Amino acid sequence: MHGAARALPLVMGLWSAGCFENTSPPCQHILCDIEDPDCVEETAKVVACDMGLEEASPKVRLRTAAQVLAEVEAEQEPLTAEMQHDFDSMVRGMAVLGLLPEGYQREQATADGLRNLLGYYERDSKAITIITDRARLSHEAEYQVLVHEIVHFYQDRQRDLSAYFDVHATTKDRSMGTRAVTEGEASLRDDLAGLQVRNLTPDDVDWSAYFGDWQAQTLDRVFDSDLPLIDAESAFPYSYGAALLHGAWSASSQSGIDAVFARPPDSARQAMAGYQPQPSSWNEDGDFDPTALPVLPADYELADYTHMGIWLLNAALSRTADTGKWAPALDEVTADFLTIFHHAPSDGVAAIWRIRTRDLPTLRNTFLHSGSTWSAAPAVAQRQRVVGEVDGELVAVATTEELDANEVLATITGWTQAEDATTSFDAASFHAPSCFR
Repeated sequence: MHGAARALPLVMGLWSAGCFENTSPPCQHILCDIEDPDCVEETAKVVACDMGLEEASPKVRLRTAAQVLAEVEAEQEPLTAEMQHDFDSMVRGMAVLGLLPEGYQREQATADGLRNLLGYYERDSKAITIITDRARLSHEAEYQVLVHEIVHFYQDRQRDLSAYFDVHATTKDRSMGTRAVTEGEASLRDDLAGLQVRNLTPDDVDWSAYFGDWQAQTLDRVFDSDLPLIDAESAFPYSYGAALLHGAWSASSQSGIDAVFARPPDSARQAMAGYQPQPSSWNEDGDFDPTALPVLPADYELADYTHMGIWLLNAALSRTADTGKWAPALDEVTADFLTIFHHAPSDGVAAIWRIRTRDLPTLRNTFLHSGSTWSAAPAVAQRQRVVGEVDGELVAVATTEELDANEVLATITGWTQAEDATTSFDAASFHAPSCFR
């Protein structure tokens, strides 16, 4: 999947019109018209050569954004009443955390999930789609979109992406780490292709400045977004993943890339740390999970749960605690678990976020500093957002107006294993059709 366009700080190359004929050496990208089937075929050969793989011919479709949206909506299965109930509860829970607007609908989510795409690879059909009315940038940028999606095509042939994600992307946070690898390699290779078609080399780029600027733009985009749950997740894997894979490629070429695929980051936090042959820290989900899920009275119905990770926690804090674009205290977070409950008698919703950190006082102060909408529990009056502590870990509770966050926190009778719970609908991943993940 190729997101919003970006540009290397380079002099633009020249566009050659006319029929395509590649007379260059193997693995050499030549700028061509992506609507020309010969261009697609030759580009696929170059990408295969670059990746050290057997050549194959991808199917490429050209569609407008409206056509893609209509296709996705036509393929969506209607939600059952139970799934719709859980979806609505999830939205309300994300709204009290500042991650979605109140009343957000599934139909909006589908369109918003597609709004920044320039192209995508679909695992089921094995087809590449280029969104023509968005990819009309420079000819070089168009070509890079094609290269990016062809990389995904070959990733799938080489590694079976559906199976790969089934193994590694088992939570929201782990999915972000896994996507940083797949999108990171595709972004790296389309950047390198962009250099070639401009007659430049990797040595002509200040990569540290490039990735620093790109990641700063990613933080800006999330900070300014009115849909942080969608935009934070969709923006993350490109800038941070490309930096990660560039580090691996610079250190060990293809073997470095293969090593990262063999052991992808287990979280957004680890992906953000960049390339390390031996990562210095791992998330603590396995040790954390036995006490991650709160036990509430029977009239609280579990709607959704997942490990969100520090990237999405940061998006929530920037809106509810006035922490700016990045909260440094999150660098010490090692595990988290978010649950959303619907309280049937009141029709209220509670979001309960348990967070493990190496520096509890600093994280607590981040939630409670001046300008924050969170209060320390127990608060003297009804509150919709409170922060408490359980066994040395922070617990943040946010509720809709029908409930008192103080009372919800006090109502928790224990903590249990997340695997013991079931939900009818994975609401946390509602916004992106499976073919784009």
